[in-house]
Amino acid sequence: MPDIVSEFKEIMSLTKRYLERKEESEGNLFFIKPKEPAISEQNFLDPEMADCNKCFLAKSRRRIVWGEGNKNADLLLIGEAPGEKEDLEGKPFLDKDGELLTKILQAVNLQREDVYITNLIKCRPEGKLKIDSEEVINCLKLLYLQIRQIKPKIICTLGNLATRALLEREESITDLRGKIYYFRGIKVVPTFHPAYLLKNPKEKRKVWDDIQKIRDLLISG
Repeated sequence: MPDIVSEFKEIMSLTKRYLERKEESEGNLFFIKPKEPAISEQNFLDPEMADCNKCFLAKSRRRIVWGEGNKNADLLLIGEAPGEKEDLEGKPFLDKDGELLTKILQAVNLQREDVYITNLIKCRPEGKLKIDSEEVINCLKLLYLQIRQIKPKIICTLGNLATRALLEREESITDLRGKIYYFRGIKVVPTFHPAYLLKNPKEKRKVWDDIQKIRDLLISG
């Protein structure tokens, strides 16, 4: 005969967990918003100072790719995840998509050293990541800390994953780009990832419009 008391306790525990997750997501069950940890003394902008072993990606990575650039930048660019070359060297956007990103910035008189470039995911993943996966939620907590340390005036999210995670939206980047959003008072301008542009060069005009919008926002303050 099943233990009715034990079953009841288990049901109550599951119900409590569900309600807690629902409250954390502020009504949006598509994405469970992680609780932000208290700011620590650890410097999440310095590859030599920071470390993380919170998920299985730590076992297969070579280097953590925290980011690179001006740690007091007005513009923060957030990509999706590092690739093989980035994993080897510990820096973001080093391949052909990185070359294109550099050219996009230069088109509005910005250099890589003028901005700060990072990814949502800090270690090279295997396969495609889901928005509510453990590694995305863990890395999003670290991204929150990076944003607090940089204090940018504008954030540019590159691609679906970073945009949907930061803004907690279900729509694709195709629908989200072209508008200005806000993250804790900071303007957010989503656009296509450079890797997507390499496969779909006809979309470069839209990114040009987005980067011009960012330039104008930087000038106007």
